[in-house]
Amino acid sequence: MFLVAFAGPFVNILVCITSMVIYACFIRICYKFEIYNENLNIVIGTFLMTLAMINLGLAIFNLLPIPPLDGSKIIGSFLKGEVYEQYMKYQQYGFIILSLILLLSSMSSGGMSFITVAVDYVFDFLWYIVCLIFGI
Repeated sequence: MFLVAFAGPFVNILVCITSMVIYACFIRICYKFEIYNENLNIVIGTFLMTLAMINLGLAIFNLLPIPPLDGSKIIGSFLKGEVYEQYMKYQQYGFIILSLILLLSSMSSGGMSFITVAVDYVFDFLWYIVCLIFGI
């Protein structure tokens, strides 16, 4: 159950990192061969970074330990016996809990949910690592 539940967020993170690496390679190639086309750079950069951010957001959202998301199945794979039964008892309320958390989260911080903040921090960290590796 753990591997099946973790496969989705893992692929999202993999796509995120891959698109960042492709963009870093694109930047390096443009600098090396002195290719500069502002429109092309903007289109490719926007596409790849948006792809990275969306996939990272999906991964973080999916890892929330609230049923029916994959995070609940990951947590559930580590629980045993009575604790697992107690945890799964609340599965029927997962969508309501998730909706309330997202609604209250976005209302309390000026339209920015806690997922958006988490995505920003993780995205900045991953991009920093990719830039260090590629010397950008």
